[in-house]
Amino acid sequence: MIFFLYTPIIVGAIMLFFAKPVGAAFCKLGKATWRMATFGKTDMAFFYPEDRAPMIMRLVGGSFIVFGIMFLVIAGFPFKGPGQLKAMSEAKDYLNETYGSSSSGWSLSAKSETSNNTIVSVGYRFNQHSGVLQAEWIGERYHFTEKK
Repeated sequence: MIFFLYTPIIVGAIMLFFAKPVGAAFCKLGKATWRMATFGKTDMAFFYPEDRAPMIMRLVGGSFIVFGIMFLVIAGFPFKGPGQLKAMSEAKDYLNETYGSSSSGWSLSAKSETSNNTIVSVGYRFNQHSGVLQAEWIGERYHFTEKK
């Protein structure tokens, strides 16, 4: 799960460091897609300039990296200490152990009860079960109790 949080940074780095091949591929794919969508009537070559593609890919890649880092900071990076994201991740594991693996839908939502995220309320819908878990930080992980 945590790997997906780093995806914008990874994509941005690829766009930044491999700007020329990625930019050329993007332009060729865009032209081909446009040609197929208009049944060969237009190619929109002016909209996909291959000579400027590396510069544009570097700008877009840098933007992905900046916004990915901003997202991680807002989400509570680093994920070692207490935080809503960590509480939801551990709550899913707790619910898997308590109610078994969820093959049907599940959803989690967290709300911090304290300013330092040591106590977090996690609302859940897991299989046919729903409720609120109170997560209390105990040093390295959260301890969950069912709120009534």
